[in-house]
Amino acid sequence: MTLKLGPSLALVFCVVGSVTVACSSAPEASSSSEDGLEASRRRHKDAGSDAARDASTSDASTGEAAAADGASGDDGPPARVTCTTSFGTGLSPGGFGRLDGFVVAVVVPGSGACNADSHHVHVQVSSGGATYDVAVNTDSGFVAEKDVPLPGGAWNEGWHAHAKLDYASDLGLHAPDFSPGSEGAINQQIEGALASANHVSVFATTYSKGGIHLVHRHGFNDDGALVLDPLSPTSRVFAFHFSNQSF
Repeated sequence: MTLKLGPSLALVFCVVGSVTVACSSAPEASSSSEDGLEASRRRHKDAGSDAARDASTSDASTGEAAAADGASGDDGPPARVTCTTSFGTGLSPGGFGRLDGFVVAVVVPGSGACNADSHHVHVQVSSGGATYDVAVNTDSGFVAEKDVPLPGGAWNEGWHAHAKLDYASDLGLHAPDFSPGSEGAINQQIEGALASANHVSVFATTYSKGGIHLVHRHGFNDDGALVLDPLSPTSRVFAFHFSNQSF
């Protein structure tokens, strides 16, 4: 940054370590430090957002990044942006599958923004250069969390239309393994888990080319689930079922 100094403003040469720099004796030094801190914060945020977008635009770069992260099981730092109502068109309508991408926004129930409603946590996922809406049921009444390898194979950014999931046969989860919880408690559990999430996989059914829902038990190899830390050898799977479902 180039500073324009008035004719009467003197410069003082300051020594920091072994480096000599020009600095002003005027009080603007404090505000400059604050500006620098704010700029650093903006750069950190922008870098995280760019990393998520860059990773979602190239299969080659995504594969390399996933391989590098997968080697250490590191989920990477989360990148968050303002939620949107403009979604992608890459999902197969009316079908079940697995969406692999990056969490970029979390819309809590009742917030009034970006598809918010009373009975779902809406997770906005960046995948393949677009953002998709994921409606996670929190009104099911029963939730289970289990650490297992990612069902259906390694994380690979995009929509996987032929994926299948059954709680009992694939996860070893049955109704007695689930814990009861109020909608508010399950909201908090899911929001807390998502707070630091970066990579994500979601098993669900499409409601449009831009969104998926029914993240809960069905029983026909189409059980919905939210999966965090999908690069880890033991990812965190969140499963849900209603009180009238036995399995």
